[in-house]
Amino acid sequence: MQAECGSDPAIGPAPPHRFSTPVVQGRFSRLGLKPGLEMSLFDLDVTSRYVTRSEITPCLAIVVLCHAAGSGWIDPAGDAAPLRLRYRSGRTYVSLMRGPAVGGYDVPGGTRFRGLEVRAAPVLLDRLGMGRVIAALDDTHPLHAAANGHAWLGEMATTRQVGSDVERLLTGDWGRHHDVLAESCALAVLGSVLSALRAPSGKDRRALRDGRKLQAARALLLADLARPWTIGEVAREVGLAEKRLKVGFRDHYGVPVYAFLQQARLAHARDLLTGGMSVTEAALVVGYSNPSRFAQIFRREFGLRPSELGAPHG
Repeated sequence: MQAECGSDPAIGPAPPHRFSTPVVQGRFSRLGLKPGLEMSLFDLDVTSRYVTRSEITPCLAIVVLCHAAGSGWIDPAGDAAPLRLRYRSGRTYVSLMRGPAVGGYDVPGGTRFRGLEVRAAPVLLDRLGMGRVIAALDDTHPLHAAANGHAWLGEMATTRQVGSDVERLLTGDWGRHHDVLAESCALAVLGSVLSALRAPSGKDRRALRDGRKLQAARALLLADLARPWTIGEVAREVGLAEKRLKVGFRDHYGVPVYAFLQQARLAHARDLLTGGMSVTEAALVVGYSNPSRFAQIFRREFGLRPSELGAPHG
């Protein structure tokens, strides 16, 4: 979400931009590697909340995060609702924009935000024989995290090899990137993700079935945030054993079931507060009967009191 895909930066290394503001300290560099393929490197210390916004043309964007917190968002053109992914260290995030969109990230203060982004234009994906695979991505794919008619978002654990390649690039001399090193890293990231996006083999079909049930569990939680869910209830609803639900959900989404539910409740409450709802009302809507306890958890999550966003209690 650093820059527009397809805006054709000059091929080869670009001089790193150094941030030195009250909000952000660190480095950012964007490299045009070949037509339809570009990469951004970033190593930032965020001292207070940092929100970005940029126009995005159709592309496949891959973000590999070594250190991170906060979330990424995409607001497609048209009447589709914005999509959001929560960022975590050691994860790889995939965004397919099928049309023009606006996107960015929302990073809380006190965060080391460090990683790499690769963007591939549709023409490159077609040359790689991935056009049909990309076009078929939907909410049944095991990596699916969110989607609408305009965009598809996925999430996966960063492979050991990709993580090693990215670290090697980030710890090098940004002003002296060798074209071959940068391009090989970008292609390794792209290749790893494209392999994961391909249709699963026979041995992976059980994992695919479980993935669909885990997606159903996620949708179930999001559909009724105020309900005091138990693991047993969710497992019965989606047809998974409790252990497979707990282990699979953590592996698939990067957090345990209850942690995901709390994060979803707080994110929805933040939206309600921003829209003008009172703290007490927002707390009740997302399942917290004690507004004071809600305020305590909210502040721990976002670094500010809910009353700073919404109306007073009552």
